Amino acid sequence: MVTAPEIATGPLPNETPPASVKVTRSLKCPACGGEIQLRAAGHTLSASCAHCGAVIDTADERLQVIQNTNAKFRPTLLEIGMRGKLDDVNWEIIGYVEKSDKTGMYFWDEYLAFNPYHGFRFIIQQDGHWNFVRVVKDDINKLGFRTTVPRGDLSFEAFLRDTPVVQYVKGEFYWRIRKGDKAKTEDYICPPYMLSFEYADEDISVSLCEYIERDAIKAAFGITQAMPRQKGVAPNQPAPGNARATGIVGVTALIVAFIIHFAALGASAHQPLVSMAAQHVKGDETKTFVSAPFDIPKQSNVLVQGYASVDNSWAEADVTLVNEDTKENTELRQAIEYYHGSDSDGPWTEGSQSENDYMSEIPPGHYHMTYEIDSDDIRGGKPVNLNLALVRDVAPWGNFWLVALLLAVYPVLRLLRLNAFEVKRWENSDFPRGGNS
Repeated sequence: MVTAPEIATGPLPNETPPASVKVTRSLKCPACGGEIQLRAAGHTLSASCAHCGAVIDTADERLQVIQNTNAKFRPTLLEIGMRGKLDDVNWEIIGYVEKSDKTGMYFWDEYLAFNPYHGFRFIIQQDGHWNFVRVVKDDINKLGFRTTVPRGDLSFEAFLRDTPVVQYVKGEFYWRIRKGDKAKTEDYICPPYMLSFEYADEDISVSLCEYIERDAIKAAFGITQAMPRQKGVAPNQPAPGNARATGIVGVTALIVAFIIHFAALGASAHQPLVSMAAQHVKGDETKTFVSAPFDIPKQSNVLVQGYASVDNSWAEADVTLVNEDTKENTELRQAIEYYHGSDSDGPWTEGSQSENDYMSEIPPGHYHMTYEIDSDDIRGGKPVNLNLALVRDVAPWGNFWLVALLLAVYPVLRLLRLNAFEVKRWENSDFPRGGNS
């Protein structure tokens, strides 16, 4: 149980109100005779008695009882009289309201804070999430319920409509309040901010809520008790990163991948070894073609560049790299196919007349290349022309995409986390969505 702290008295630290400003005042409760101390005298219109729970109309000299609830004093995390510093201003807690939504399933705390020079602020806690709130007086372009509301450079999205109910009251307030009071509200969010519109009778009040970390509240008021545990995502809770920042990270990762790839290109020899040309007609006997010898000075990859004049057909070359010193062979089958045509969806193509394949980690030595050709030309027995070329120590684009993929893991995880966060945020909204980035 939270123990009520010793109530502070006197002016806020380093702030002495002018003589003309009467901040504190004591009066007797007309219901039980207990003493009620007003901390914002001159502003307070209603106050609750800590002894009997009665709510008193302090603006009436007769101190009429607005409501006699006989409510038992309830300790709260921020007690009446506690003082804390937020936004470089010393605030004193003078009132507390517990509210629920219209269903009575969800509850939250609203603390009224006062400073004689800066007026009133609200500190709101729900499910372990906190907001520092001030009433705004500027004109806001809003007629009826809208999906978005502009304010300055910000655009607030519609989030929730409700009819909160006052469940418990203690302390003093600059408006008349009682248990059971209801007012229609509309909330619009632009994290970390939220605009809250409250409609009571013919009055409309607009509050600007700013999400504040619970550690800031704990430090400001010197709270030693355990803070309420956070549950879920608050409507205006800042997301862990944002889509724009994540996009910048992703673009940066792509640029880094390009830099790494072009550095590899600059460091690679890209040395031509040998090239050959041959022809093949469907039905020809298998022929083996042998290249001139060549040297590979150091271990490296070898790029096999192939071109075939296929047209709605295919060609294959069985390429063998023969080490004349060790008699070891490295084999590769290169398939080249190219088809095209037109259908109800328009022209189409498949494949290509060129193909690139790699032999990796070829040791140094004296080599020659052999290859055999097969093809399926349907152009009336016209020969397929095949050109093969070998190039050693090449920086393949596949490595670039691998590096890009590895560097993309972090921004992709950030996006997934952000999307999951937004789904969680909006699942309690009147406008749920599958994700908002």
